[in-house]
Amino acid sequence: MSENAVNVLFVAGVERSGTTILHNTLSQVDGLLGAGEIQQVFRHGYVQDRECGCGLAFRQCEVWSRVIQRAGIGREAAKDAATYAGLFANRYIPSSRLRGAAYSENRFSSLDDRLTRLYRALRDVADGGTIVDSSKQLLYAMTLERLPALDVRVLHLTRDPRGVQFSILGRKNMGHRHYQRHNAIRVAFVWNTINSSIERWGGSLGDRYMRLTYEDFVSSPGPVLKTVAEFAGIPDSELPLVDANTIRMSPVHIVTGSHHRTETGTVSLRLDDKWRREMPSWWACAIKGMCLPLMRRYGYA
Repeated sequence: MSENAVNVLFVAGVERSGTTILHNTLSQVDGLLGAGEIQQVFRHGYVQDRECGCGLAFRQCEVWSRVIQRAGIGREAAKDAATYAGLFANRYIPSSRLRGAAYSENRFSSLDDRLTRLYRALRDVADGGTIVDSSKQLLYAMTLERLPALDVRVLHLTRDPRGVQFSILGRKNMGHRHYQRHNAIRVAFVWNTINSSIERWGGSLGDRYMRLTYEDFVSSPGPVLKTVAEFAGIPDSELPLVDANTIRMSPVHIVTGSHHRTETGTVSLRLDDKWRREMPSWWACAIKGMCLPLMRRYGYA
């Protein structure tokens, strides 16, 4: 990775794919600073002052308060930037692909200066380390990649679509408003569209793109962390392993993510495959039928 640029390891993928636990684990590696879903920092941090993974409110967090001061982005500028967060949503991928790269560049160009200042401030607070960004969204990754001040590498995380569907169903049954309109057809469409789009764009990045499965990560975290650290340009870092599947987890300064974002102490990584035992077979078969070509490509069928 570049010595002078802001080095960013961007975790891309579909929601409910394990990006938060991967992000938090990577954050324990020397030389990596986990900042969570930075795409949402203007909205959830600057504007809503949500709780950081360290347990303090965003503006009270020692790390983020230093970032705010260094970035020099005022509250009004942050509120304006927050209005763009929804425009990076994955539902805009098809239209962006049809309209071409120039459309996306023009649409988000007004954010360039604020994003550059934010990531530079994070780099300074991290003492020059690589920033781990788990924002997931492809359009946001593409926006970062074209910024001259940033050197972006993309880690594409995939998960079996049946596991994604089962996880979303669990959140839906808990009354989570965001997932109430999700069903098997929609999940299959999103899984196919987003993963194929990320992979297609990633192919243009050459050795700055790497694909990883959630299943491989939680089954063999040591070898996977070593490979990802090498990909991020820090091959000799000490890994935070207690044993083969247990991580020493310190607080991570992440503003947005799943409930795993506040886990600390000794954390055991276990494969979440309850869908194999609890999902109706007809449902699993239906999702497999809709996602079969890409599932075969990723080793799920």
